[in-house]
This record gives sequence, C-alpha cells and structure tokens, in this order.
Amino acid sequence: MPPKAMTTRSQATADQRRPDGGSTDEGAEDTPPTAQHDQTVEPAQLDNADDEPPARRRRRAKDLWDELGMEEEERELDADELAAEVERLEASNREVRLRQRYKALRQEQRALNTPLTSPPSIHRRSVTPARRPRSDSDDAPVDREHKRRMDIESKYAISSPEPFAGGTMADYRRFERGCEIVFETRPTHYEDKKRKILFARGFLRGSPTDAWARLVSSEKPPIVEWTAFKDWLRNETQPDGMRRMEASRRYRDASQQTRQRVADYVSYLDGLEEDMEALPEYVRKDALLMGLRPEIKVKIMETLPPPTTRQQVADLATQIEEARNQATRAIGGERARVDGGPRPYRQRTDRGRPIAPARPLPMRDV
Repeated sequence: MPPKAMTTRSQATADQRRPDGGSTDEGAEDTPPTAQHDQTVEPAQLDNADDEPPARRRRRAKDLWDELGMEEEERELDADELAAEVERLEASNREVRLRQRYKALRQEQRALNTPLTSPPSIHRRSVTPARRPRSDSDDAPVDREHKRRMDIESKYAISSPEPFAGGTMADYRRFERGCEIVFETRPTHYEDKKRKILFARGFLRGSPTDAWARLVSSEKPPIVEWTAFKDWLRNETQPDGMRRMEASRRYRDASQQTRQRVADYVSYLDGLEEDMEALPEYVRKDALLMGLRPEIKVKIMETLPPPTTRQQVADLATQIEEARNQATRAIGGERARVDGGPRPYRQRTDRGRPIAPARPLPMRDV
C-alpha cells in the first residue's frame, strides 16, 4: 500500500490545524473524499496522538469502533485477548469443517458396504422385491396396543345371543342381555357404536327384520346409537303405552311363588320397573315386602330395627330364606338316617341289585 494511503486521520488533522488552533481547507482539498473514508487506522495510533484533547480522542475512537462493527464487550479486549479470540474462532471453524467431512465420508462408506439382497448371477438378473411403503400407523404404539387387546379378547370363549323373532318382553330382555354380554366381553371389538347395531341386526328374524328394512328405506334419520336401537326394538316388541300398563298391572299383582327364590323374585320386579316410570324408594320397598311369602314377611316385620330401604329388605329376606333352607336340609337328613335302609321284603345281592322275593311252589296232589 502506498505510504500516502497510510496517513491517519489524526495526522491529517494535525497538518490542517493552524498555529493559532484553527484549521485550513487547503490540505482537505488535496485529499479526495473517497480516500479519506477508506483510510485504515490502527487502534494503537490513537495513543500516539498526544497533541489531541482527550475528549476528541475518545470520540474519534468510538467512531472507529463503530465503523469496524465491534461489540461493547469486544471493545474492552486488548491486542493479546483479541489474538487469542481469533485463534479460538479459527480452531472452532476448523473443527466444524472436519466434522462435516467426517460425516460425509461415513455416509459414503455405509453406501459402499451395504450387502446385496442376493448374489449376482451371470445367468439371471437379480431383482430385489419392492418393499411395502411403511405407513404412519405401522409404528404407532396406539395401533399396536389396540391390536394386542383385540387378539386377547378373541381368545375368550363366548356364546352368541339367540336369534330374536319377536314375542314377549321376556324374550326381548333375553336377547338384549345376550348382546350386552358380548359387548362387555369384547369391548375393543365393539368400541364403535355402529358395530354394535350391525351385530344385533344380524340376529333379528321375522317381523323385527321387516320393521328394520322399512325403517332403513324410510326418510327418518338413521339409528346410530345403541341406546336408540334398543328403544326402537323394545317398541317394536310391544308399544310403549301398552308396555307401561302391562308392567304396572303385573307389578301390582306380583307375589313370590312357593318354590321361587328371593333373588329370582327381586329380579322379576326389577324387570317390571324398567318398563315403568321411576318409582319412589318407599314404594319399591313396600312392594317387595308385601309380595314375599308369609313366613319370610312375618320374620322381616318382627325384626328390630325395621329395614328402611329396598336393598335392606332384599338382603334380610335372602338371609331368612337361607336359614330356613339349612334347617330343612338338616331335618330331612335326620329323617333319612332314622327311616333309611332296605325294606324287609326286598333282598339285595352282593352286587347291589335288588331281586324280588321267591314265590312259594304250588302244592301238587300226591
């Protein structure tokens, strides 16, 4: 670089300054503006300009740092620290380039060392079968868990419900209970509500099948809920109003039969209550108590304190029934031990087979 281009701003200013402290424009005209802007100033030369005031020297230093684009913390570094920082940055850049080169070489090595699917043959061209594209659901943990649950549920032994061709409400409840057992045993298979309807639809026969076909061909909105399907089939079996009247009449006249267990009688009342409007708790309790057999009802009425809920009446009636059954079995066993044994006129062989007694021979005339 020519020596004239190395002139600093401080030297140009000193040459232009007059003896009385003023400045002249003659030296400024000799230096073109572009040369003044492109001049390179070393920071060390600012310390040698002792003839400038300190405030102006600091201001000129700040302008120089701004032109170089230095940060605040970088301006505090001296020459040694700047040299060390430069060496650190160069080493970091060199390390980054080496890592990039290493990664590229490793990828190239893997591509070269990949084994062939089948050895090449000179008689037949080897063709690699096309791989099936993997979908997002192949690796999804949710789908794998769903398939695992379905496989487990498929191993459960379960019987299908009996076909339903109409009839009484008891037949309908039996069909509905059979479907519910299948859905509870295999919940993953029938998570979709439409699959429940399709399953139950496959076991309809006779008039329910015709009614479903008319419903599908009509302009009414389709049934997509399992609860709505049960309501529809219940109304097809017996209309709602008639069903309520019949259930109310049977509920009012209900009573426990001679050989009917308490649990069966309670279940019968529960089935009737499903077709009726909601009843208060005290009505349900009194209906169960008044319908029990007299020997059980009297025992419950003598109990202190008396039961206050329907469940308490059912539990107490079951306990009384079980106690009476145990006493009956004990008495029957005692009688069997006293009166047991073979009859006098019956003879048994060693093998345990009974034989008839020998008849007397007829008398002959001598």
